[in-house]
Amino acid sequence: MAQTAEIVDVTQYPGVDWNLCLELTADNEALAKDLLNMFVASLPADFSLLETAYADHDYAALKDQAHKLHGALCYCGIPKMKTAMIGLEKACIAAQNDRGAPSQLVTEAYLPVKKEIENLLNYVSCSNQ
Repeated sequence: MAQTAEIVDVTQYPGVDWNLCLELTADNEALAKDLLNMFVASLPADFSLLETAYADHDYAALKDQAHKLHGALCYCGIPKMKTAMIGLEKACIAAQNDRGAPSQLVTEAYLPVKKEIENLLNYVSCSNQ
């Protein structure tokens, strides 16, 4: 299990749809909590990679990282973050296809992702104090 297991009850975070978490895990509450905790435990490192790729305008790496997080979010019941991640992934694909011009499109898709991640990480940080 993740190192942060049960230090913070992530299920209480407003962005988590607990009913969706349970639906995604066939009503297995322990599994739902484990998946959320594992996601949150890996999120700081994943967010760092996302930020680096964004800062470097490396749309391929940004798309890959967004895709990875999107995949994880398919099992976590955090719908707003998942929707934002899908938007970022699509914007990166468009930017790769258009060779540079759509950096504004990527920025517009990146900012909601950044906000959602920072909100969750701030929740965890404040709950740990």
